[in-house]
Amino acid sequence: MPRYATITGDGTLDRRLRVELPKRTRSSAKKASGAGGRVVRRKLKLLVPPRLKSVRATIGMRTDSDRSAGGAVLTKVGFNVGKSRRRTIPARSTDKGVGISRANIHWWVLGTKPRKTAAGRRTGKMPANGRDLVEIAATSTKSEQLKAIADSFRKDIAKLGGGR
Repeated sequence: MPRYATITGDGTLDRRLRVELPKRTRSSAKKASGAGGRVVRRKLKLLVPPRLKSVRATIGMRTDSDRSAGGAVLTKVGFNVGKSRRRTIPARSTDKGVGISRANIHWWVLGTKPRKTAAGRRTGKMPANGRDLVEIAATSTKSEQLKAIADSFRKDIAKLGGGR
C-alpha cells in the first residue's frame, strides 16, 4: 500500500523532494532503523556484567529488508546476530571448560540441563542468565530509539535540502 506525504515550502526543496525522496526512502529507512538498533545494542552491552567480555563480544545487530513483510526495513539486535568483528576469544583465567563464544552463547542465554560426558561423568548445568535481556534493553530504550530514528531522518532530509 503506497504512502504519501505532502510537503510545501521552498520551491527548490519541493522539486528536490519530489524527485529524490522516492529514491532515498529505502536507504533513509535503513539508516534510521540502524540508529535505533545501535541504541538497543549499547544498552544490551551495559546489561551484561563487565567481567563477561566474551558474552559482550557476541552482541551485535543487523539491518535488512523483509520481503515477506512488504519490503519493510527491520533491525535485529541480540546475541550472535550480525557479523563478528572479534575473531579471537578473550583470555580466561581458568583452564576448565571451553568458555562462551558465538558458537555456544545459547548456553549462557537459555541455560542447560544437567549434562554428562559419554563416560558418565557429570559436567554440571548452566542457569539461564540472559533470557530477558534483549527485551529489557528494547523496552527501556524506547524513547531513545525514537529520538535516534527521528534525528537520522532529519539529517537525511537536511542533506536533501542542501544543508539548510
